Amino acid sequence: MKKFKPRPGFTVLAHKVALDPNATTNRHLHSHAGAARPAYNWAVAYITAVWWQRKAEKSYGILEEQLTEWRSWSLPSLRRCRAGSVCGQTRRSQAQPADRTAGLRAAGHRGRPRRVPPRRA
Repeated sequence: MKKFKPRPGFTVLAHKVALDPNATTNRHLHSHAGAARPAYNWAVAYITAVWWQRKAEKSYGILEEQLTEWRSWSLPSLRRCRAGSVCGQTRRSQAQPADRTAGLRAAGHRGRPRRVPPRRA
């Protein structure tokens, strides 16, 4: 493995933190880590679909300005597409108004925080 070398004049500071999760927290950690791979796979497939489409169109002899437009792969644009629009178009028909809160959790207060009693020695 290649070692990291900081540029001259820069200082590197690192901290090691040990995690000691309980059973519930451990389940949540594994849940979030397990969701990263499907999200990455979706983003790669979403971007490469247009790449393959453009490659096929070029083989048909279609002019450059008539090819399928590139999809933006910035994080905000990927989040928008994942949240409900496909290639800049909403999934619903134009006749129906877009509901921005569809499929999202209701925001706001979720109730009182749980009181944890102090530990006894």
